[in-house]
Amino acid sequence: MAMKKIIKVIDPAVAKKMSVAGFNYMLEKNGQIETYVFSVTPQQVADLQKTFSKGDFVVENRLRF
Repeated sequence: MAMKKIIKVIDPAVAKKMSVAGFNYMLEKNGQIETYVFSVTPQQVADLQKTFSKGDFVVENRLRF
């Protein structure tokens, strides 16, 4: 079974833009850092790469609590 990709965003402004674009997120806390975690499909990742810069998000397959 393939692991589902997630995108992690630290910048609240970028997270808001993604949310307005229809992406749902949950919050992940790593110490003092709050990260917005979006579950995405490969097509959505490709679309995001066209819209946002590489530094705006990280693509992973692990969620940390």
